[in-house]
Amino acid sequence: MVRWDHHELLNETDGVVWTDGDARNIETITYGIQHHFTPKMKLAFNYINRDVTAPNEDFAVVQNVVGSIKNRLSLQLTWIY
Repeated sequence: MVRWDHHELLNETDGVVWTDGDARNIETITYGIQHHFTPKMKLAFNYINRDVTAPNEDFAVVQNVVGSIKNRLSLQLTWIY
């Protein structure tokens, strides 16, 4: 399984509350695999590659925060009884 998504947050604002510096772009690519042991039990593994940017913000704290968002691994066992 492969999934890609791209979110542009606060890119279009009315200037009252948000500014151009508040814009954030989030892009993820998820790679996954599932194994069904039985019809009621499965194991799923996902690797999520994440990239977050603040394209209009030069403030170092904001860049540190968006730079701290890293990739993820997930493992899930589902058992329906």
